[in-house]
Amino acid sequence: MGNVDIFKDLTIKINEEGVTTMSVPGAFGILVDCEYWHVGGEGDPWCYRLSGADGPRYAYSHPSEHGCQIAIKRHFVSVGLVKVPEDNSHLDEENQLIAAGILANWNAQTAFLVFQPQPRGVDVFLPCRIYELVDFSMTREEAEAHPAAIVCREFWGAKSGDYQNRVEALMRGELR
Repeated sequence: MGNVDIFKDLTIKINEEGVTTMSVPGAFGILVDCEYWHVGGEGDPWCYRLSGADGPRYAYSHPSEHGCQIAIKRHFVSVGLVKVPEDNSHLDEENQLIAAGILANWNAQTAFLVFQPQPRGVDVFLPCRIYELVDFSMTREEAEAHPAAIVCREFWGAKSGDYQNRVEALMRGELR
């Protein structure tokens, strides 16, 4: 299994004020931007701002530049601008071994701990266990309160078709 670069379309630019802009293509190839910058001082010396297709864009603080980069990449995945392959082909060799061990324990239905000498954060897909097949559905209120709908609403806006489609999908039990 080859290592798939899920951020191959990510572009990074730094302007003369030191603001770094990270962009990925959105609808119709229009770039969607997030940015981060150093503010100095004690506590959280870095700030980042996530993209929003509609509405205000809020700034957040973080103690490290790398943390800002991770938050921005996570945002791109959360709002569906970057797709993570469900076969885990995006993982490097070390993370594929870790994921294989987790999956083996998952399939054996045992409790497990994964010790890693260095902190690592990656998305790993595990199979879903269904013991009783029942129709899954949500009310509109429940679907609108779901984290996937909240992220979509914050990004696209409450009146957008993407947000409405996400809520309706959640109401039908399609957790995507």
